[in-house]
Amino acid sequence: MNLCTNAVQAMAGDGVLTVTLDRHEFPGERSLSHGVLTPGPFVRLAVSDTGSGMPPSVLARIFEPFFTTKGVGKGTGLGLSLLRGIVAESRGAIDVATREGAGTTFTVWLPCSGEIARPRTRTRPDAADRQWPGGDDRRRRARADALGGRDRGAPGLPIRPAFDCSVPALEAFRADPYGYDLFLVDQAMPDVTGIELAQEIRRLRPDVPIVLMSGYEGPT
Repeated sequence: MNLCTNAVQAMAGDGVLTVTLDRHEFPGERSLSHGVLTPGPFVRLAVSDTGSGMPPSVLARIFEPFFTTKGVGKGTGLGLSLLRGIVAESRGAIDVATREGAGTTFTVWLPCSGEIARPRTRTRPDAADRQWPGGDDRRRRARADALGGRDRGAPGLPIRPAFDCSVPALEAFRADPYGYDLFLVDQAMPDVTGIELAQEIRRLRPDVPIVLMSGYEGPT
């Protein structure tokens, strides 16, 4: 959806959007512009537009979080960085071909599982069952102590319990919206993204400072 939205905006209402999906098998390793494919079967998703294309200076930064060429209030700069994270976590890769005035093609490669996925009903797992990076209580407490300074023997700042999911964090804020001075929020959170959580927090209390983080580490 992010790729199609970006393509439509790049064409400014006049152009052709093409989406294709097919399957390929690679006998050996293959390096792409953003990632490396290992041998095996892959699904290829290509999103092409006939829009304005991108200059090299923009192309070099498109996957950086918060980087956007759109005006204030028209883009967060997080769509492509999230795309890159999802594809990397799925052991896939991305290829980008673009030329100023001649459009852009994003090609996403994802490994095949060899099975057809069964339809499933989305349910919200209990916190004890949710598997999420950084999700165990001991590590969250250690990070909270480090942020508050208690790990260095100082009295420390009061840190409320750290959450591994946006939903209980929002519930805690709603219960005491003026009990917080600062929020440190990871963008990649289950159920509700970090930016969606930040928007809801600011809707309830516009003056509270929020630091929005991302695990993006730059090109590899």
